[in-house]
Amino acid sequence: MNVLCTGTPRSSIPGRIRWDARERLCGQPRIAAGVETTLENIPEIHSARANTVTGRLLVKFDIHLSVSDVAQLIKKALQHPMTDVEPRNNKKPEHQLILHPKANNNISVGRWIFDLLTSVLRSYLVLSLMRL
Repeated sequence: MNVLCTGTPRSSIPGRIRWDARERLCGQPRIAAGVETTLENIPEIHSARANTVTGRLLVKFDIHLSVSDVAQLIKKALQHPMTDVEPRNNKKPEHQLILHPKANNNISVGRWIFDLLTSVLRSYLVLSLMRL
């Protein structure tokens, strides 16, 4: 397996590394799922997420592991990912918090809360001014 297929580290901090493996992961959901599963079966690895669009891999791990140790684990996982692993459905679940009947998918909850607080403050100002 050549170096291009195992990729290179993009960035790292203790407990987290981002890996660039475009040649191995881009457009390869089954390989990406296999790499994720292979890494997540290692007790010191907290999570592994492969992006088949960018070809990048984000791995979160125990901080007592060195980056070079994790790099070796990533290279092995990229060379020999688990097989027969179904790709994850990376689509995020659509959670809709209904706080008000008018809240819908077009208005974010944050915006709705901001509008609600603004309305309350305006009412408070009007009542305060009427007392004067």
